[in-house]
Amino acid sequence: MHRDLVEQRGWFSDDEYRQGLALAQTMPGPLAAQLAMWMGFLTRGVVGSAAVAVAFVAPPFLLVTAAAVIYVENQGSSVVHALFRGVGPAIVAIVAIASVKLARTTNKRDPLLWAIAAGVCTVTVIAGAEIVWLFLAAGIFGAIVYGGGISRRRSVTGVGPLNLLATVKGLTLTGSGAGLGTLALFFLQAG
Repeated sequence: MHRDLVEQRGWFSDDEYRQGLALAQTMPGPLAAQLAMWMGFLTRGVVGSAAVAVAFVAPPFLLVTAAAVIYVENQGSSVVHALFRGVGPAIVAIVAIASVKLARTTNKRDPLLWAIAAGVCTVTVIAGAEIVWLFLAAGIFGAIVYGGGISRRRSVTGVGPLNLLATVKGLTLTGSGAGLGTLALFFLQAG
């Protein structure tokens, strides 16, 4: 998407794309779909986002639905079984390639980011599950290291977790001045 929308067509700036990518990574669902909807929103607002959502989500939905119907109707067939067994490794390969591309885009040449990614990946593989606290810790660490460190404000009252998080400069949304609370309120209202 970056090559097509930013580099070749010039429809979006690199900064707009990266902000959209960061926002899409915070949302549930397919990353590419979330990013595409963000780009639609930048172009035509809610209508653009909705149009992209339909165009981006409808074809795979229809394909998966058709595949499910075919599978249910022919689940005893050895041909269908072999077909689905062959699709599995192809999907794993597609996800692996997309993961490497995303890591290269996000981590670039920063050895610390690659170390964090490798560490989280290793723990996830060993545990066989994503450990939420590990991802949160990596995010807070990144906000501290890349977001400007800890604020020296003395106005923070108390030492609770939320008060301590409020002192991390990287947890303020760049440019807008809005904090995580504002973002959380937005998502809470949006549903």
